Amino acid sequence: MDDLQDPRLVPAFEQLGATTTSITRDHQPPGDQSESEAWEKRYFRPPASWRPTHLHVREVGRPNQRYALLFRDYLRHSAPAADAYAEVKRALARLHPDDVDAYYDVKDPVCDLVMDAAERWAADVSWST
Repeated sequence: MDDLQDPRLVPAFEQLGATTTSITRDHQPPGDQSESEAWEKRYFRPPASWRPTHLHVREVGRPNQRYALLFRDYLRHSAPAADAYAEVKRALARLHPDDVDAYYDVKDPVCDLVMDAAERWAADVSWST
């Protein structure tokens, strides 16, 4: 998305049956020097007829777009990292089913660790968005 303020964004998702839930921000990794607004995104819930999923919309060129795409691509590359990350998420869901803050207090630093490996992999393979 080129502009999160684009007035066509919300109606387009609502036309698909998605529900607008919030304007939110992604976790900003330690050491990141960008403005917090660079981590802003839109979050939508899918219609009940879809499989459970999360719909996140980020603005092109922002650091949170790069973070999400590199994270995804690295996990596609590294099955052991993907399996370990999935296990962490399952354990957190089991341990903190009703405490989203506790869930993210652990999940976000785990993602930062994955990203450390992802950044090294990206440099090795000349990865780009």
